[in-house]
Amino acid sequence: MKHSSSWRTSPSAAYGLGAFLALLLVAWLFPLSFLLGKGFFFEFGDPAQHVSGWLLYAADEWRWPLLVTQRIAPPDGLAIFLTDSIPLAALLFKPLAGVLPEGFHYFGLWQAFNKLLQALAAVYLIRSFGLRHPLHAVVAAAFALLWPAHLIRVTHTALATHGFILIAIAFYVRARSKPWSDAKAFGLFALLSLGALLVHPYLCAMVLAIHGAFLIDRLCDRPKRHMALAALVVSCLALATALIPLGYLSGGQTRSGGYDIYSMNLASPFCGGKLSLCGPMNTTGGQYEGFNNLGLGLLLLIPIALWAARKEVVPLAKRSPGLILVALGLVVYAASNMMWLGPYLIFHYEVPQRLAPLTQTFRASGRFFWPVGYLVLFFTLCALLRHVALRWASALLACALTLQGIDALPQITSIQQQTEAPGVLDFPAWQRALADIDHIEVFPRYGCVASLDAPYIFLQLLAGHMQTTISTAYQPRPDQRCAAELRNGPTELQNGTLLVSLAESVKLPEPPAVEQATDQDQCRRLTIGTVVLIACTTNKATDWDQIGFPAEPVR
Repeated sequence: MKHSSSWRTSPSAAYGLGAFLALLLVAWLFPLSFLLGKGFFFEFGDPAQHVSGWLLYAADEWRWPLLVTQRIAPPDGLAIFLTDSIPLAALLFKPLAGVLPEGFHYFGLWQAFNKLLQALAAVYLIRSFGLRHPLHAVVAAAFALLWPAHLIRVTHTALATHGFILIAIAFYVRARSKPWSDAKAFGLFALLSLGALLVHPYLCAMVLAIHGAFLIDRLCDRPKRHMALAALVVSCLALATALIPLGYLSGGQTRSGGYDIYSMNLASPFCGGKLSLCGPMNTTGGQYEGFNNLGLGLLLLIPIALWAARKEVVPLAKRSPGLILVALGLVVYAASNMMWLGPYLIFHYEVPQRLAPLTQTFRASGRFFWPVGYLVLFFTLCALLRHVALRWASALLACALTLQGIDALPQITSIQQQTEAPGVLDFPAWQRALADIDHIEVFPRYGCVASLDAPYIFLQLLAGHMQTTISTAYQPRPDQRCAAELRNGPTELQNGTLLVSLAESVKLPEPPAVEQATDQDQCRRLTIGTVVLIACTTNKATDWDQIGFPAEPVR
């Protein structure tokens, strides 16, 4: 009996079950080739941008700041957090770059790590509430793994690392219930914030929001408030100090518009699942960033949980004013200054000028509902598991999980389709055809013309596989100093340079270097998808037939 009771509260059993569920989901979603970084998924769109940033960073020597590579936009270079290349993983793998297989990247492996972290963090969080039965671990991990806002982020590997958000909430719960000392609480929050920053700045901002909630609540109930403030100042200074050597203050463009476009529709929590009465809300054209469907299973549990824990709702709110305030603030921020409910604009206001740096830096406002969604999920689970008899709670949760899984089928099916598709680009053929190339010059620089992302992403991925430098790169926040670039353009074709012009596709005159090279039969017109590129090299022996795309002489 004693052994049985010990197993029921054993951390190893709980985390083992969570890890097992995560590995089952990984095996269901991802073929081995995908985990090894192969396939169509990594050749186009955001994943190709992420991979290219790592490949160019890995091919470069160590520089200061640590995350900068001069293989992109030399000589100034670019910090790879701007290519969303998961700097934490890049720093870990870069010392091994010399022994890693050619073309290796870690994004498939990180997808598996995401699922494992999601499950283990969910178990850690549910145990933070004092719920330590293996059933509790299974329920928490299963709901977290089937969470729609997590699943839909598969194409953005860094942003799919929601485990940081779950750990931040767990830190809040543990620091409030134990309670932890100020030094321990703020120290752990600072370390978690730094880790989140090295994965993606948005995750860091969400961790800091939970950190802020803890600070408010700690200040409300502690007589020695100066100690909490001192601990906060020290942890924030430590985090700020890390920004300089890592390159987060290296001068790259970090602001852009779109705060009211990439928002959350207020109907989003109720829409977008297979069983929902409404599809994903995208009234502005950018509200895919605010996809936050809670899932039918959870939506049915919420009223039951509220009734079961009705006597604790008000006392809980009184004990956690900071958490309530921060959660409401995140909802308001996620909805943006243009608040939509389905197709209807129900409220709008002008963003105060002093908040412009915030809204221009974190412009994809819809993402900021993620912590709120997880708070709703775990407080619902806790209410049921604490206040409903285990056999009834088990039945309710089994039904809810079934509905949650069915509701998430569109995301699951999409992931399987995307990750199973074989690759179509033959980069070794490009390397053979362009063996003498060590730099790719692209005209015009990215961001200087209307949105035309795909060719830039392809070219920087090509540069990464060929280990050349490249003059510009796709990034969501381009530096748009374009006047001289568009007025002059490249004037001479250099040896060892592949000059690529998009002028024909964007209705610009060809730069002088392309006109001169065309006269000398050094250029070919390539059609990649629907985009026409003019590619020029001084090596007339270049075998363009190897590259797998139509290549016609330019006349």
